[in-house]
Amino acid sequence: MEKRSFGEMLTDLRVEAGLSLRAFCKEIGFDAGNWSKIEREVAKPPAEPEFYDKVQGILKFSDEIKAYLTSKAKAIRIVPQELQDSELMEHMPAMLRKANGENLNKEEADKIVEWIRSSVNDEGIIKDE
Repeated sequence: MEKRSFGEMLTDLRVEAGLSLRAFCKEIGFDAGNWSKIEREVAKPPAEPEFYDKVQGILKFSDEIKAYLTSKAKAIRIVPQELQDSELMEHMPAMLRKANGENLNKEEADKIVEWIRSSVNDEGIIKDE
């Protein structure tokens, strides 16, 4: 499968099916403005597999592509475990001040960059644990 972002893949599938944004949204019962945000990756997509069954029925793509879209949609919606840790979140403002240049040494900056890199995949989507 060609490497494309989630939004690019959705857009390409819709265009390949010969559907305008509005025509597609009318068929799936989705607001065109909101769907446009999903395709541009400004808004998070629905994560329910049933939704992608409906999209597959309209755009006529393979089960492999449906599985990919469904898993990516779920991954996009996952909050990293670190952000669910209330104790860690108490220290977030101080960490962000440091990251903004206040008393941040090279070692600390490298640790922050490494944590971010280890938390996302090649497409910038938060990894499943």
